[in-house]
Amino acid sequence: MQQIVVKGDNSLPDDPSPDAIGKAYEEDSTILRMLGIMDNYTDKLFKGDYVMTREEFVRCIISMLGLKDEAENIKEKCSFIDVSKEANGYIKLAEELGIINGNGNSMFEPDRVMKFEEGVKMLVCALGYDLGDLSYPTGYMVKAHEIKLLKGISEQDTTRGSMSALLVNALDIPMNRIIFIGPGHYTLEKGETFRAPSNQFSSPTSAKELAKLGSVCLIVTGKHGAKVCGA
Repeated sequence: MQQIVVKGDNSLPDDPSPDAIGKAYEEDSTILRMLGIMDNYTDKLFKGDYVMTREEFVRCIISMLGLKDEAENIKEKCSFIDVSKEANGYIKLAEELGIINGNGNSMFEPDRVMKFEEGVKMLVCALGYDLGDLSYPTGYMVKAHEIKLLKGISEQDTTRGSMSALLVNALDIPMNRIIFIGPGHYTLEKGETFRAPSNQFSSPTSAKELAKLGSVCLIVTGKHGAKVCGA
């Protein structure tokens, strides 16, 4: 068993979690913690062998999109009846962005262990690559391979260690920038990655918005959303 080294008071912010040292996810877990996407537990350990729940992964994605503060301030209840007050804003925002759909009967099952293909689907949607033409799970997995979301990932489990690799891959994939011209007509441009210093936006345009907007022109502009104008 690897010895757990407890950090001293002079440890640096970019030091890896003591239980991640020497593990495959050491670098990924450190990157995500520094970016505020995936935190350590209260005992300062990453616990990469722990499995992730659906709620935990949604929180990571919303934080990756730069919408954590917005999620924390949402008061309106999401459409799911099994979501806690603490998670409500994150789940509601993910629902509005078309990242999640729930499992029917107004249930999201936030505490259920997430399936790998569910995490892939959420990230494909969060990055703006679901234009309503992808089937679950095959279509999302094919698209994930196409955009290199699964690059270097061999173990398709949902431990925190494995999912940290998936999230770090997502940081280097350009978000889709979708400009709607009219009903059924739009242009698709590649935006910048999350790690690009001049990243101009972080909210994707989802298939849900594509269907809802119809004859309006939507130009993604700004970090937290889009500007809508008449077509």
